[in-house]
Amino acid sequence: MTMREVECKVLEVDVPALKRKLRMLGARCEGTRKLVAVHLDTKDRFFSRNGCLVRLRTDGGPSILTFKVNAVKKSGIKSAHEREIALGSFRRSLQVLKGMGLEPTLTLVKRRTTYEIDGARLEIDKYLGQHTHIPAFLEIEAPSKKGVLSAAKKLGYSQKDLCPYDTYDLIKRYSKLGR
Repeated sequence: MTMREVECKVLEVDVPALKRKLRMLGARCEGTRKLVAVHLDTKDRFFSRNGCLVRLRTDGGPSILTFKVNAVKKSGIKSAHEREIALGSFRRSLQVLKGMGLEPTLTLVKRRTTYEIDGARLEIDKYLGQHTHIPAFLEIEAPSKKGVLSAAKKLGYSQKDLCPYDTYDLIKRYSKLGR
């Protein structure tokens, strides 16, 4: 599947208060799951040098291979072309990708609780393991910038609260803070 991903993050959210607000707004909770993601690249970092991301992720079921390119970060919102394909076993998929010359560059584990309201996906993420020092954050994803801004406004956030960070930006930010 190919699509234009449009999203933002709200950093350091108060998770219990946010969940209360989501329930009050009638957001549908799709559940909480543990995600394991491995970012991959060639030895010479071809993909990262060219603004691309290759990620293999699983929640314990079939794995999803994602390719992101052409990320644009503007006014607190990030958009990128994203292509995904469902694969089988995470372990076997990772072995195949390694056999093709890709190597893991980053492994992440996080707990994600997903809500949906008015066509927007609202995901409360908390990293586990090595990156547990990064505070919980909200990711808002919608088909358009207007949809992202609308969902944020419903939750009481203004555009100045929105952040276009990707995973590497988060790690860099919270590593600099000495957490």
